[in-house]
Amino acid sequence: MIGTSLGKMPTRRGLVTIVIGLVLTAMAVSARGAMAALALPMWFVIGWLVAWIWETSSDRKSGPSPSRFARPSGSPGLRTTLRQDPNAHFVTDSRGFLFRRRFWFEGTGCPPVRIPLQEYRDLQSRQARDPVMVAAAGARRYWWWEDSFWWENQGYESLDVKALVSRSRRQSQRTLQHAHALLAGEKIRARDPIPEDVRRYIWKRDRGQCQQCGATELLQYDHIIPWSMGGSNTVENLSLLCAECNRLKGDAI
Repeated sequence: MIGTSLGKMPTRRGLVTIVIGLVLTAMAVSARGAMAALALPMWFVIGWLVAWIWETSSDRKSGPSPSRFARPSGSPGLRTTLRQDPNAHFVTDSRGFLFRRRFWFEGTGCPPVRIPLQEYRDLQSRQARDPVMVAAAGARRYWWWEDSFWWENQGYESLDVKALVSRSRRQSQRTLQHAHALLAGEKIRARDPIPEDVRRYIWKRDRGQCQQCGATELLQYDHIIPWSMGGSNTVENLSLLCAECNRLKGDAI
């Protein structure tokens, strides 16, 4: 029974339990004779209790001092959807039980948060596929995905974070492609204003509403074939879209 229990213990605690149990047994045998060996289970129980108290007190030791950027913010700040955190990272120390290595996460506005070893390994494996939440501080929640860290304060789920980060990366890629085109000397067409008579015709034809969702607010004149791809200001190439539908179309392109 004792052997089975020791087999399930963490390596360090099991080792300390065995050492203390053997020492106490040897001391008892030396002081009281061979009959003291009959109390062998009791000595190992005492050894386990000592190891448990030692391990618990070691794990309660404070972690590394927080960096300046990790100090909690005094106010929630402006509404934020998702923001990359270049300061976020993991730090380690060796102040655990028998110099066991401990893992801590800290980010902007997030003091060091202890991450158990097994949980750290699990998060490290999963973040290669999907965003995983590693910590929370106040209204902020911190996510780890593909070796980068992000924080948000809107209560998003993993799939939400993945979608927003992917959209941000697509936008950055388009911006980069445009910059390379300028660097290569490609001529970018200047956008001509839509003639007033064309605007009136489109407004009347589309009945003053978005042609995707039917909204009547924040309407915009949209080029069916984008101007940057050779589209023109003709009535056949223009339609009314609300700002949100126009944005979604741009993301798709």
